[in-house]
Amino acid sequence: MKLIYYLCVLNCLLFSKEVIAKAQPLELSNQNKDELIFLREYYQIAKADTDVSDAPYYYSTDFIFKPFSAIKELEAGAVYWVKMPLVTAANLRDNRYVLSFSNLTFVDLYLYEGSELLTHKKNGAFRPRSQIFSDDKRFQFSLDLEPSKEYTLLFRVEHIKGYTPYIDFYLENWSVHGKLTKDTELTDAFLLGAVIALLIYIALSWIVTRFRPYIWIFCFLLSLGLYSYALHPEFIDYFFPEDPKLGWALLPSLQRLGTISFYLLMIDFLNLKKLSISAYKGAIIIMSMVAFLSAISFIYSYHTGNFRQINVLTFAMGVINISFLTITFIRLWPKIDKTQKFLVFGIVLFVVGILVLIFGALLFKERLLLFIPMITLLSITVITILFLIGIRLKLRMIEEEQIELLEDNNRMQKEHNESIEQKVMDRTAELLEANLILEDQRIELLEKNQFIETLIDEVNHRVKNNLQLLYSLSSMSSMEKEDAPAMLSMRDRIRAMMLVNQLLLEHKGEEIDLEELVLESARKLQYVYDPGNLIHVHCQVEPNCCVQPKVSLPLGIILTELITNSYKYAFLNGKQKDPTIFLHFWKAGEILHFVYEDNAIDVSVDRASGSLGISLIKDLVRQVKGTIVLNLENRFRYEFKFPLNYGFTGIDC
Repeated sequence: MKLIYYLCVLNCLLFSKEVIAKAQPLELSNQNKDELIFLREYYQIAKADTDVSDAPYYYSTDFIFKPFSAIKELEAGAVYWVKMPLVTAANLRDNRYVLSFSNLTFVDLYLYEGSELLTHKKNGAFRPRSQIFSDDKRFQFSLDLEPSKEYTLLFRVEHIKGYTPYIDFYLENWSVHGKLTKDTELTDAFLLGAVIALLIYIALSWIVTRFRPYIWIFCFLLSLGLYSYALHPEFIDYFFPEDPKLGWALLPSLQRLGTISFYLLMIDFLNLKKLSISAYKGAIIIMSMVAFLSAISFIYSYHTGNFRQINVLTFAMGVINISFLTITFIRLWPKIDKTQKFLVFGIVLFVVGILVLIFGALLFKERLLLFIPMITLLSITVITILFLIGIRLKLRMIEEEQIELLEDNNRMQKEHNESIEQKVMDRTAELLEANLILEDQRIELLEKNQFIETLIDEVNHRVKNNLQLLYSLSSMSSMEKEDAPAMLSMRDRIRAMMLVNQLLLEHKGEEIDLEELVLESARKLQYVYDPGNLIHVHCQVEPNCCVQPKVSLPLGIILTELITNSYKYAFLNGKQKDPTIFLHFWKAGEILHFVYEDNAIDVSVDRASGSLGISLIKDLVRQVKGTIVLNLENRFRYEFKFPLNYGFTGIDC
């Protein structure tokens, strides 16, 4: 873009009238309406007086101004006033002009006709958009000049970025400016379109392949593409119209984000951690430095407005990047494959871009911002294409390796299958022979099981008959008066044994539900001792609790003794209203609790001790590893505790 300006100036000097002196006014005629005028050859400059800031003073005072060529170097941060006379020809047909400049932070334009101030406009990189005229842009003023007029352009220039101000005003005919702007916009639009197309391609490629390096390329291209676009004043006007300094301070963060994405791509695509642990650690350190520099530069630039010092650190960081990348890939070049070498080519171009920016900053200083958007877009487009070529070749190589590996696996699988088929045939023959042997053994076991079941049924039948015989004998003996009480007790105990034996037979020797055992025992005894149901039996049993065969018989006898004791001795006098027997079973931790009590009024100590039944209960409790506590304070109450791990379970039966 700068080259176009210089060519236009040269054309102006060759075909327009000769400039008589720098202090003489510039003449705009109809003949040069299509030309661009580089104003530096015509204006005079003066450093602002710290005590005077009024434009009329500088307009009317000529002796403080000097020709531009007499100023060796401008001071950074100082305020300068620039004056330039301007004369328009009588035959001037196009009176619309554009006055443009580059990167200055604050510029005030005073347009005088004679001694009359026609307009005062404000502009500049840090100027809030509300202070800029609607028909002006951040780095250009629009002027309406009439024929046969004598004008004076007076500028107040203040540049606070830390750089020496580069004062370069250009006066362009509106049509010339439109052509140049259109060409520049077309170039930018073409490059931005290429970047957007690449971003879409990368996103679709990642969706299809899920290859992670595509993410880092996308971030790299997006960050630097946004950085290039954000250098245009339109971006600042749209997102940061009233605080443009914030926008300019944020822009380098996008560039550094692109650098971090570049290093992430290098680490991932080259598998740098496996290839060289020292290079991997170095890349991590540099990314940390870049992130830290990004935060520091934003804070410092925004609060001080001194962009120059931060840019010095940025260029120093660029030297570090170049050194690290050069040393790293000289060492790793023999270890990487041909697909990864495309990444190296992109890195070389990345290094070249950094060198161009460094040398450009040394030569052009802040004017380099004019070239950065186009250089950045062109560089990242070429670099991204190289990266994509490398990744595509890498994916193709992986695909070919997978196909080759699949073919090898298929061949090995085929050979293995043939071997397996033969082994299966041999093994099948062996299994058939073994199955015949197992079938003979199964038949033999079935015959033995049937014989054992027959013996068990016979034993159970005999036990049942023997118990029935004992019960009958005890019933007959109880008819004799002398032994009647003892025989009755014996008969009740035999009945309890018969009940438990019957339940075991029904459950085929497996566990018995505790609730079923308790309810069945209570029902049988109530049928014998209380056929009229005068005494209520209240049973509350913990659900899902079972009793093993080794515990069911002792527990059944205990229940029989307790219930029988209540029926015989608790409610003989008939004084008790609503006589009730309470049986309560519940689990607490690893213990099964059993409380037996009745609401008899007369609680006799003789009833709870000394009898054969009570002694039998205590022996049976010890047999099942339980404990017993007798409480006679208010009621006849037994408290039992049985360990669940001895014959009692909390699992569903």
